[in-house]
Amino acid sequence: MKSWTLLLCAPVLFALAGCSLNDPQALLEKANKARLSGDFETASRLYSQALEKDPSLAAALSGRAMCYEQLSDKRRSREDYEKAIAVNPKFAPAYNNYGAMLIDMDAYKDAIAQLNKAIDLQPDYAMAYMNRGKAYFQLNDSSSAISDLNKAVELAPNYALARYNRGMVLFALKRAKEAAADLDKAMELKPDSIMVHEARGKVRMALSDYEGAAEDFGAITYKNPSDGLAFFYRAYSLFKSGKTMDATDNVKIAITLMPGYAPSYELLGDIMAPTEPTAASTNYFVAKRLDPSNAARYETKIAALAVEPGADK
Repeated sequence: MKSWTLLLCAPVLFALAGCSLNDPQALLEKANKARLSGDFETASRLYSQALEKDPSLAAALSGRAMCYEQLSDKRRSREDYEKAIAVNPKFAPAYNNYGAMLIDMDAYKDAIAQLNKAIDLQPDYAMAYMNRGKAYFQLNDSSSAISDLNKAVELAPNYALARYNRGMVLFALKRAKEAAADLDKAMELKPDSIMVHEARGKVRMALSDYEGAAEDFGAITYKNPSDGLAFFYRAYSLFKSGKTMDATDNVKIAITLMPGYAPSYELLGDIMAPTEPTAASTNYFVAKRLDPSNAARYETKIAALAVEPGADK
């Protein structure tokens, strides 16, 4: 389970007018604003300017490290986190952010070591508990993972990302109803989150709430009309809800966007099978060609139709 957070990059220019170029704290504030807006290159430059004025500014080192990470420069990111910790061993965010990066690098034990330090320094650090819970889960320590995620939610009940991550872990543990409750709360807190819509849609499918799932995947396709997988899941949910015409429209869009995705052809075959067996058979053959590892399943469905692709029944 990786880091499930998505930052949308929108370049923003931050003028330094009214800000003393000799004031590292003012530069730090500007850098933080740029980073939070997703302009990581501008932010990294501003952090560097702040560090030229005050090389011991741990917050600037940690902030620049986060920018380097987003710019796919893990080496410099790691160096900055270690510098931040060296100049201020009591700066808890550096340990937390370093731990989060190590999780993304699959270095879960090293991540836990850093997150332990963050929590020792700041026992009410909800984000650190959340990150450590994610690391524990990757090490198959579900008990510790849930304990940490519970603590994160206890400390910050309105922290949407903690609710989301606990929901994802609960779902992986086949505790779908509990997962749904967390994801409902996450959606309440972040109503525009595509990430939460996707997760809740899949949980609702597992709970056979296909109408709810169709709503979640519909929200994604509305915001991102090029997301072929969302169209596929919406089509499947609509089909299971008995809305075959809408399902057909959505799965055809999915096929247009992802012409090599076998499950879309299988789903279209399932939709067409009761009324258009010849067309259904053709779609099953396409799925079989794209996905030969499941050829037996497609052949069973073709045989049940008792038609050949392109032939009249």
